[in-house]
Amino acid sequence: MVGFGYMVSRSTRAASRGVVSLTILVGCAGPDDIPAIAGSSSSSTGVDDDERGSSTGLPPDPPTVVELDPPPPPILGGTLLVTRDGATALISDPDRDAIYVVDLRSHTLRTTLRLDPGSTPWRLVEGSDGRIHAILRGAGALLGIDLTDDRVVSVDPVCSTPRGVAASADAVTLACASGEVWRFDPRSREAEVVRSEPDLRDVFFDAQGQLRLTRMRSAEVLTLGTTGSLVDRVWPERRILDGESWVANTAWRTTPSGDGGWLMLHQMSTTQQIDVTRRHAYERPTVDCPAVVLSTVTAFAADGGQRWSGMLDVGLAVDVALDRNSGRVAVANAGSCGAHCPQVAIVELSEFSSESQSHCQVPTPVQPGDASAQMVAVAFAPDGALLVQQRDPAVLFVIAGDATRIIELSDASVEDTGHRTFHEVAPTGVSCASCHPEGGDDGLVWWLEDFRHTPALDIGLAGTAPFHWVGDLDSFSSLVREVQEHRMGAAEQTPEQIAATERWMNSLGPVTARPVDDVTRAGEALWRSYGCASCHAGAATTSNTTVAIDTTAIPLQVPSLRGVSVHPPWFHDGRAHTLADAVREMVVRTVPGSAPTPAEIAALVAYLETL
Repeated sequence: MVGFGYMVSRSTRAASRGVVSLTILVGCAGPDDIPAIAGSSSSSTGVDDDERGSSTGLPPDPPTVVELDPPPPPILGGTLLVTRDGATALISDPDRDAIYVVDLRSHTLRTTLRLDPGSTPWRLVEGSDGRIHAILRGAGALLGIDLTDDRVVSVDPVCSTPRGVAASADAVTLACASGEVWRFDPRSREAEVVRSEPDLRDVFFDAQGQLRLTRMRSAEVLTLGTTGSLVDRVWPERRILDGESWVANTAWRTTPSGDGGWLMLHQMSTTQQIDVTRRHAYERPTVDCPAVVLSTVTAFAADGGQRWSGMLDVGLAVDVALDRNSGRVAVANAGSCGAHCPQVAIVELSEFSSESQSHCQVPTPVQPGDASAQMVAVAFAPDGALLVQQRDPAVLFVIAGDATRIIELSDASVEDTGHRTFHEVAPTGVSCASCHPEGGDDGLVWWLEDFRHTPALDIGLAGTAPFHWVGDLDSFSSLVREVQEHRMGAAEQTPEQIAATERWMNSLGPVTARPVDDVTRAGEALWRSYGCASCHAGAATTSNTTVAIDTTAIPLQVPSLRGVSVHPPWFHDGRAHTLADAVREMVVRTVPGSAPTPAEIAALVAYLETL
């Protein structure tokens, strides 16, 4: 591997994330004109942590456990924007609740906009007037930035679960995980809201001005008409790879391709049965890309037809960018898997064809950071320069030809052992985040001993043991031993590491999709009258028991219902594709002779949206 003269070191001392609301700091750039990166830089000792002790005969030293307070959010990906004129880059930093403004002509950090703790800035878009709009996921707000003087000019409350954002000539459109679609007028500060389907993520306009939305778990693209009605839906096709069937899920990022179509970075997951009694069960040794989950880039034409799809063995891919001039596609890997997979994968559009769908693509690796670095976003400037955002330390790499410029964004460490463990790629090629993106779930029904829907983790796990649908794991420690070490093949975790991971996962909690109103109060009254609260009890909305709901069912754990409205599909086998269907079935099966009306079902669903 070739070093490149800039060492990115990880601090073991967690810095405070407390900041002052909307304080503006001005900083300077780091080193300039550094040679292009061909591989990972080596550590200062020249000894990899995994190899330490090999010459002494002693086992490796256990890693230092670091816990950040408050714990950092899960990796979200796609937090980088280059303005249309190529002069400025804006970088959201959900870990530090900041937005950085970088001058790409002088390669300097021009301004840091510090936001309220918990704001969690995410997707960015440039409006037709040059104003920048940013989603604040934690605050449920839309932020406006004026680049003429680099200041925040507006903070407008929107839905509680904002995700995607796009700009047209006269409005900014937002997609919410709750299913709301907001058309926001930045001048009047008023919005029109229509209701679509839950689990919305990205929103964009195609070359004809058609509004399109993505659903994260199902990797669907929805087309809406002018009244907000559903016109069409498409999704990546099933694939056959080395005789196995693979299905699309988890659309991390979808972006217009400039010719009316779009690119989607998503995952493909095997539908074959997985023998969980086998160590390294989440590895498929018979295929050329051996993991059970593979990162995939799929290109769609303007009419929604699939052009091509390329599966990549790159770990945890969370962002994609297209250089429309050269046809290069860049994919950011947040999996921190050392030299085993690329931090950034580069593929050429010319390499993709219908034949590429039958095997795994081998990308060109780009390793701009230390071997442990997590790359969370990529973008191309109009001149073809590749921009890469590194999470910790917060750095922007600008790679142009044979030169790489490094712009330091923040020296406040956000290292956290539990967070890193959750996102680190195991020897089987998957991470916890592969099946639990953003700390949630992938929406899939896996064929294990039986068919089981991936349980969501971002519900507040504390107090919900035992784990798994059949309640066979009585503690978090047993969950780590079974899934992470046995099935994923990760190294044995120390009790301190397990405790740190449990602490981080317990910090993940749901966002309420709907405020309390008269409809939800009526739904809560129905909920209690039907006896639902007898099993879904207390703050955790679960009795933590394994029961059969009737004589035809197998005994299963009573799941927590916190955040249930944004985790489709429903039930242990994913058979309910709408929450209304799930509610209707539960009422009819648990209260014999009941016949809830459509209005009652709607009220019950509304109540569940408040949990």
